[in-house]
Amino acid sequence: MSSSDRFEISHHRFIYASSSCVKIMECQKMIGHTAYPIFYDVEPSEVRNQSGEFGEAFAKHVEKEILYQLYSGSKLSNLNLELVPYLEELHLEGCHQFIELCMPVECPNLKYLNISGSKLSNLNLALVPYLEELHLEGCHQFVELYMAVECPKLKYLNISGCKLSNLNLGLVPYLEELHLEGCHHFVELCMPVECPTLKYLYLGGSMLRNLNLGLAPYLEELHLEGCNEFVELHMPVECPRLKYLNISGSKLRNLNLGLTPNIESLDFKDCYRLQEIHAPVGCLKNLVYLNLSGCSRFAYFLFKKDYGLHGGPYTLAKLELTTQSLDLCPLHHKSNLPRFQFRCLYNEYPPLSSGNLEKLLSFGLCACTNLESFSASIYGLQQLGKLTLEGSIPEVPKDLYQLESLEELTLSMKKIKHLPDSICLLKHLRSLELKSCFLLELLPKDLGILECLEKLHLSDCIS
Repeated sequence: MSSSDRFEISHHRFIYASSSCVKIMECQKMIGHTAYPIFYDVEPSEVRNQSGEFGEAFAKHVEKEILYQLYSGSKLSNLNLELVPYLEELHLEGCHQFIELCMPVECPNLKYLNISGSKLSNLNLALVPYLEELHLEGCHQFVELYMAVECPKLKYLNISGCKLSNLNLGLVPYLEELHLEGCHHFVELCMPVECPTLKYLYLGGSMLRNLNLGLAPYLEELHLEGCNEFVELHMPVECPRLKYLNISGSKLRNLNLGLTPNIESLDFKDCYRLQEIHAPVGCLKNLVYLNLSGCSRFAYFLFKKDYGLHGGPYTLAKLELTTQSLDLCPLHHKSNLPRFQFRCLYNEYPPLSSGNLEKLLSFGLCACTNLESFSASIYGLQQLGKLTLEGSIPEVPKDLYQLESLEELTLSMKKIKHLPDSICLLKHLRSLELKSCFLLELLPKDLGILECLEKLHLSDCIS
């Protein structure tokens, strides 16, 4: 018989049988042996039914890896935990026929419970008071989670993809991570007491309309993407640890970022009703990603940190703005202001302390555009090294000379007739490119005083 075909027979009294089985099963998994445990002085019915003295001993020494092998992905439909009151970890994930977990007695040691992908419709946590992690993701028939007593140890709760409509976090005060994404019936998250340890909150795709972060002051990530009915995010106090915020696809109208001083990632994609973001200078100093594409003002807006072409950091900011005139503002149909939609790409690395992003956001997010405010927001940008303006804006901002760091300027503006003389004051300008400026009549006569100018390129400027 080869070593791979060997098997081991163990015989012990039942009091030690379970611990021996554990060791044998470990060898079976690691080495590939076939194991046949044999018990002496034990009634066969006690082994078969896990009852009597054998059942008691087995319950005390039940091994969690074996439970994973026995139940995960099986066709089990129900399970009674009465005979394993000292169980610590139970895996039933992928048991698609599973409908009932019976706990007639308390399971004081159960810390980990995974019933994801089952047909379970409800669960009572009263008899598992020290549970630490609960997985119910993909339980599409699940409608109710009973918590009659506090679960002080519960840190991780995943109920994503279920039919739950509401949840009260009052009895899970030390929860750290909550997943409710894809719960399309979910309408209310109640936090009657502070959740000081809550760090990660996933609510994407739910029907939630509003959320108050006042009782979750140490939240680090908030996911609300695809919450199409969401209209208000209330932050009565500072959220100093919030780094990631995704509210894409919502109906949010305004937001104050002054209370998120350490935010790193913001996603407002397709928030078509968004009109105002209050962003005091300095509050976006740690930002590495911002997406405003699909808002009323911005058909496309993307900001991310960037590196220079030669591997080192590009120490100046770059802004590309393309404009398109609109017949109507989607949010203000009767407005008499000019209406424009922008495509904006803004990069900077390393992060600048100039507050450029805050200035870009300061002149509003609807399509109604005050051209003076627009111009002010452009020449208010500091350490801007490259600027590209394209589209239907009728004139070049007059005070471009305030962009003292500007090195490259590209203009593709069909309606402009002349360039402001202030361009001649851009002492660091190395490249000036004019494309498709069909009505351009003259260039500033003092362009020759630009000592750093190396490139002047005109194309399709037919006048």
